[in-house]
Amino acid sequence: MTPLPEAQRGYRFIKLLGEGASSSVWEAEHVATGRTVAIKVLSPLVRVDERDLRRFRVEGRIATRLSHDAICKVVELWSDAPPLAIVME
Repeated sequence: MTPLPEAQRGYRFIKLLGEGASSSVWEAEHVATGRTVAIKVLSPLVRVDERDLRRFRVEGRIATRLSHDAICKVVELWSDAPPLAIVME
């Protein structure tokens, strides 16, 4: 099982919701506002090259534009430095 990450970028990680081969999803809280979110964090064991990083950024940008009841809203995209992650409602 993936250990609980330390607080990152103003979010406190609460518990692991699920994990797969390349990422894990955590329940987290934005410390300043108390807002509960889900954070999908790319595993540090996954080798990411420039092509993968570019794809991650494009997918994140597209996801921030989507709005539908059946889709989680993307709140933030962490693509500038590790950990690479998508913060969702």
